[in-house]
Amino acid sequence: MPETENQSSALWIDDRPEATVNERRAFEAVGLQISLALSAEEALARTESQRFALIISDMGRKEVRRKAIPDGHAPSSHLTEGQRVTC
Repeated sequence: MPETENQSSALWIDDRPEATVNERRAFEAVGLQISLALSAEEALARTESQRFALIISDMGRKEVRRKAIPDGHAPSSHLTEGQRVTC
């Protein structure tokens, strides 16, 4: 079961993190802690042990383009109801 949610933490899923360095720095500058995952599999593993206030996903990841994730919305489609928030 995931630990208590850190209200200022985000999980950023991107297989090319060098492309989003400036964006992540901007979030960090206003106090958001960023945890980086390079794949949906890694992101899902992180959600097993930690809750995040925000999940940001690069929908252009190779695994999404290859249709390895059928609905194109993972890992959010694999989160439990207690982990998922819809805005």
